[in-house]
Amino acid sequence: MQAPKATPRFLPTLTEVVKPPVMSQEEKAATSSETSLQNPMDEGQLVAAVMERLMPDLELLVQNALRQSLQMQLERLLPAVMADLEGAVRSAIRTTSEKLQDVDRP
Repeated sequence: MQAPKATPRFLPTLTEVVKPPVMSQEEKAATSSETSLQNPMDEGQLVAAVMERLMPDLELLVQNALRQSLQMQLERLLPAVMADLEGAVRSAIRTTSEKLQDVDRP
């Protein structure tokens, strides 16, 4: 029978086992230019792309919200508009009636 193997007192961590490669300045520059080539969109282009993607849904939602808002405002305004219209009709009838009475008088 064999004696059990003794566990080492020190276990290296992964960063100690795997060392990152040392890059020269040219390699670092090449890596950063490759990264910028992989993501060529600037903020404005990204916003435009997202807006283009969302626009059909957003347009429908905005139209529905505006339609509901306008409908509510019209329902609130309708009684006042009808009262103003009724007042204008009464005034027109009174004015016409007075003119007819003036014409009928000798």
